[in-house]
Amino acid sequence: MQFIKIFSIILMCLYFILLLVFAKKSGAFMRTLLLSALSGVVAMAVINIFSKFTGVTLPVNPYTVLSSAALGLPGVLGLLTLRLFF
Repeated sequence: MQFIKIFSIILMCLYFILLLVFAKKSGAFMRTLLLSALSGVVAMAVINIFSKFTGVTLPVNPYTVLSSAALGLPGVLGLLTLRLFF
């Protein structure tokens, strides 16, 4: 299980680097980053709002909010994957 956790964290870091590269190439660097951050935070909020119906929840703490804001939707999916295994 430790391997899966480390592998997931490495994948999230690689995604963040790719996000920065593609945002820079898009020409609208800040807008791209803000939309990605907003989509991640909204996705996390939606998951927690519907947790009563689905039973799936993500704890709200500085680490999860930061990773969902920094990584966007893939960050939230990564958190859900880590939550599934741990």
